[in-house]
Amino acid sequence: MCQNCIELDAATISGIVVADVIATVFLAIAVYCITSQESGRHLRASDRQTLIANEQLYQPLGERDNEQYSRLGVTRTRK
Repeated sequence: MCQNCIELDAATISGIVVADVIATVFLAIAVYCITSQESGRHLRASDRQTLIANEQLYQPLGERDNEQYSRLGVTRTRK
Protein backbone atom coordinates (compact mmCIF):
# COMPACT_ATOMS: atom_id res chain seq x y z
CA MET A 1 0.00 0.00 0.00
CA CYS A 2 2.37 2.68 1.24
CA GLN A 3 6.04 2.91 0.28
CA ASN A 4 7.15 4.78 3.43
CA CYS A 5 5.06 2.81 5.96
CA ILE A 6 6.58 0.69 8.68
CA GLU A 7 5.07 -2.68 9.37
CA LEU A 8 4.52 -3.52 13.01
CA ASP A 9 3.92 -7.05 14.13
CA ALA A 10 2.11 -8.09 17.31
CA ALA A 11 5.35 -8.48 19.32
CA THR A 12 6.41 -4.91 18.60
CA ILE A 13 3.03 -3.45 19.57
CA SER A 14 2.87 -5.53 22.75
CA GLY A 15 6.43 -4.45 23.62
CA ILE A 16 5.46 -0.79 23.27
CA VAL A 17 2.37 -1.30 25.44
CA VAL A 18 4.33 -3.15 28.16
CA ALA A 19 7.06 -0.50 28.17
CA ASP A 20 4.42 2.23 28.50
CA VAL A 21 2.77 0.45 31.45
CA ILE A 22 6.14 -0.04 33.18
CA ALA A 23 7.05 3.63 32.68
CA THR A 24 3.67 4.73 34.05
CA VAL A 25 4.03 2.53 37.15
CA PHE A 26 7.58 3.78 37.73
CA LEU A 27 6.41 7.39 37.46
CA ALA A 28 3.51 6.78 39.86
CA ILE A 29 5.83 5.19 42.44
CA ALA A 30 8.29 8.09 42.13
CA VAL A 31 5.53 10.67 42.66
CA TYR A 32 4.21 8.73 45.65
CA CYS A 33 7.66 8.55 47.26
CA ILE A 34 8.32 12.25 46.78
CA THR A 35 4.94 13.38 48.11
CA SER A 36 5.00 11.03 51.10
CA GLN A 37 8.31 12.54 52.25
CA GLU A 38 6.87 16.05 52.02
CA SER A 39 3.84 15.32 54.20
CA GLY A 40 5.89 13.47 56.81
CA ARG A 41 8.24 16.32 57.68
CA HIS A 42 7.64 18.53 60.67
CA LEU A 43 6.67 22.15 60.24
CA ARG A 44 9.24 24.73 61.15
CA ALA A 45 8.34 28.07 62.66
CA SER A 46 9.24 29.80 59.39
CA ASP A 47 6.65 27.69 57.54
CA ARG A 48 3.77 29.07 59.56
CA GLN A 49 1.98 32.25 58.62
CA THR A 50 1.45 34.97 61.17
CA LEU A 51 -2.00 36.43 60.71
CA ILE A 52 -2.47 40.15 61.26
CA ALA A 53 -5.79 41.77 62.03
CA ASN A 54 -7.29 43.87 59.23
CA GLU A 55 -7.16 47.01 61.34
CA GLN A 56 -3.38 46.90 61.27
CA LEU A 57 -3.15 46.53 57.51
CA TYR A 58 -5.54 49.17 56.19
CA GLN A 59 -6.06 52.80 56.96
CA PRO A 60 -9.56 54.24 56.89
CA LEU A 61 -10.46 56.19 53.77
CA GLY A 62 -10.52 59.95 54.04
CA GLU A 63 -13.26 62.21 52.75
CA ARG A 64 -13.68 61.78 49.03
CA ASP A 65 -13.87 64.65 46.60
CA ASN A 66 -16.40 63.42 44.05
CA GLU A 67 -16.49 66.77 42.27
CA GLN A 68 -13.64 65.94 39.93
CA TYR A 69 -15.44 62.79 38.77
CA SER A 70 -18.91 64.29 38.49
CA ARG A 71 -18.06 66.45 35.50
CA LEU A 72 -18.30 64.73 32.15
CA GLY A 73 -15.98 65.67 29.38
CA VAL A 74 -17.00 66.38 25.82
CA THR A 75 -17.92 63.16 24.12
CA ARG A 76 -16.78 62.59 20.58
CA THR A 77 -18.92 60.73 18.13
CA ARG A 78 -17.38 57.85 16.24
CA LYS A 79 -17.33 57.88 12.50
